[in-house]
Amino acid sequence: MTRLVKLSTDGGNPALYLVFAAMLVRGLLRRRADLTAQALAYLAAQLLVSLALERVLKIGIGRP
Repeated sequence: MTRLVKLSTDGGNPALYLVFAAMLVRGLLRRRADLTAQALAYLAAQLLVSLALERVLKIGIGRP
């Protein structure tokens, strides 16, 4: 079970990023606003969540 979880976390995230990168490239090349918007929304969500978590952790451990 541990191997399966490690494989899904180590290999799953890059695979998911590749899917959204391909969506972005395809959307830009084919001028499809829907694909481009979905890929950019995913990127924005990733950035917002990571920045928010980083901020909460810094506040939680007392770092500026």
